[in-house]
Amino acid sequence: MISQADAEQYIRLTCKQYGVHIPVYFCMRLTQSKRTMGFYRFHKRNAFAPRDIRLSHETLASFPLLHHVLMHEICHYLDNKERGKMVGNGRRLNCHGPNFKKWCRKVGIVPTTFVPKNLMPTKEQSAAIRQKIS
Repeated sequence: MISQADAEQYIRLTCKQYGVHIPVYFCMRLTQSKRTMGFYRFHKRNAFAPRDIRLSHETLASFPLLHHVLMHEICHYLDNKERGKMVGNGRRLNCHGPNFKKWCRKVGIVPTTFVPKNLMPTKEQSAAIRQKIS
């Protein structure tokens, strides 16, 4: 498990490296899905304006997991920045489409929709993280 302070330092440096100028927060639970480890949010009324990146505290289970999830969300940010929008006609556009996959290849991660199972934290790691932050 990595400390939140070490993770935040890594996040600051990585965001600076890729020109990401939005806040990144840790959250207890992002969605009902246990496999959702990160979320890139943008303004609903203005899809050109990114809001923030949310990471689950469970990403602190290991550095490879934190790296993968952070880079995945940064790719959403870069995709949005290049295409100019994430929403069209009131619906989300293809968020994991060809342009997103291009950014994944550029930053060196496999373009997947879900976190690879080999990076997912074990039940014991998840419990230890929940206990540590509560």
